Amino acid sequence: MAGEDKNISELEKAYGGMAKKIAAAFATNLLPKEIAKTLSTFEEKAVGIINAFGSSRDRVVEMKSSMADAMVSVKLLGGSMEDVGNIASKVGEGLGRNIILTSDAYSKLYATSKVTGVQYETLIPKFKDAGLSVYQISQNMEKVVNTALESGVNAKTVSKNVVENLSMMDKFNFVGGVEGMAKMVTQAANLRISVQSIEIMLDKAFKPESAIQMAAALQRLGVAQSDLLDPLRLMDLSRNDPTEFTRQIGEMSKQFVEFNRQTKSFEIAPGAKEQLQEVATELGISYKELAKMARASAELDDKLKKITFPDTFTEEQKKFVANMAEMGEGGQYMLRVDNKDLKLDEAMKLFQEQPKLYEKFVKETKEPKTMEELAKDQLTITQRTDANIAAIGERMGAAIASSETYETGNQAMVELSETIPKIFSGEKFQVPTMREGMDNVTGDLLKAYKSGDVLGGLGGMEDKFTNYFKDAFQDAAKGGKEAFDDLSKSTNPLIGLFLDLTKNVKELEGFTAEEVKESKTEKSANKTKTETESEKLKVEKAIEESTTQTKPKTETNEIKFSQPLKIEISLTGTQGLSETQLRDLLAEGKLSQELAKAIIEATKQQIK
Repeated sequence: MAGEDKNISELEKAYGGMAKKIAAAFATNLLPKEIAKTLSTFEEKAVGIINAFGSSRDRVVEMKSSMADAMVSVKLLGGSMEDVGNIASKVGEGLGRNIILTSDAYSKLYATSKVTGVQYETLIPKFKDAGLSVYQISQNMEKVVNTALESGVNAKTVSKNVVENLSMMDKFNFVGGVEGMAKMVTQAANLRISVQSIEIMLDKAFKPESAIQMAAALQRLGVAQSDLLDPLRLMDLSRNDPTEFTRQIGEMSKQFVEFNRQTKSFEIAPGAKEQLQEVATELGISYKELAKMARASAELDDKLKKITFPDTFTEEQKKFVANMAEMGEGGQYMLRVDNKDLKLDEAMKLFQEQPKLYEKFVKETKEPKTMEELAKDQLTITQRTDANIAAIGERMGAAIASSETYETGNQAMVELSETIPKIFSGEKFQVPTMREGMDNVTGDLLKAYKSGDVLGGLGGMEDKFTNYFKDAFQDAAKGGKEAFDDLSKSTNPLIGLFLDLTKNVKELEGFTAEEVKESKTEKSANKTKTETESEKLKVEKAIEESTTQTKPKTETNEIKFSQPLKIEISLTGTQGLSETQLRDLLAEGKLSQELAKAIIEATKQQIK
């Protein structure tokens, strides 16, 4: 029970972790911060490609949409947005042209690179140099990989050699093009000889004179292969069927090898080593290369002789099984089948008894896969799961980044920002002018300091700064007007919409520039009138209050108004008013009463 509980706990933990990954991936389509990050990634990649192309931003939307449409399919293969951007830039560099790929080409190139182990920056120029389109890379490399798998040969090794030697197609005729060359390279891998050595032999047999010389030499050295002893046949094989030529050389070389039962290995026969060296010299390759080829050919032949194949097996299927087998310690060929190590005879008997087991074992020979399928198969379970989850993320950001609307908005921002340097384009904002002004002010201040008039120098500096900023403000106002005049000529629809909305809002408010000015004047007049009326009410209130006050009995105060505005005050009393008494009168507020009465009297006289 404890073990079961632990397993359940581990399972819940695994599913909980997966749920968190799914939530995090889905959140990239909703959270503004994550969407902004995706937008930034697309912008960086697109600008990077523009820089690589040495072009303008005219096709940036097309470029972004191409990458955005490819993003999901590349992620499903275990890739990322980084890979999409790299492929886009490398295609342009490899072709030397500013080409924007179709969306499905990204996943094919990515898968091809992963399966074959050959980077797309190598694949693209090599195929283009061979006269093939970038869109033909994936389908041709599929044939290369499946050809290798059918023979049980390492697909990455064959792929690398095919790509590196595609130029051989310009010199020799391969039936089926790249696929025919893949068969020759697979043959070379079976025989453990380099493609470069095969090319040397093909070159030597290509011309009539050297073909005649080679055929005669091989005949003299005791070679029994009839096709290699006929100069015309030898020349025809080198020109039109390099794969068969390679097979024939391999068949020829195995006659110099024997199996050492004591060491359980294949060796060059003691009496044939000198002979093989002379053959190597006539073929134009090293003895070491030919010896490797001879041993590999003898081993493959030995396997095929010791295996009892069903009559339905093709040559490719036979070679596939033979290449999968390896000699064990006891000198017998062993094969790993259904998690068991079996002798070849035992394995073939099991295949006959269980046809489905055989179909599973040689599945690659019957069901060639696409590059995308192979790329997915080469991922671990965790990588495959993470790739499926990652594929749901960043879609909203990709959609926005690749839209025309977003790019239009970007251009609108650029145009709006371009008004800023125009505002500060006046003479007062230029570096030479600013430097000259600073030097002048500093120079004047130093002169004042030397003459002992520091305060005067500071005052002069203040005046210069004031005048400078006044002129600078005028330059900015002028630059701003020019900037917004230019903005009104923009063809960007969002800027046009913004300007139209601004205009419509003003019209809705019922204001034009003149109306705004008139409105301000009217408001100012109304404010002045209101303030005047308010003051008048205060005066009238003060007058009213003053009439209710009791007049002083001990003194007579008189205030007179004369034109235009002259106030005469006479103060009388039994003893007169001193300065102190006048201050008291002001402090007690009685002076305001006398002023109020004088104003009333003056008003009456004016009316009369």
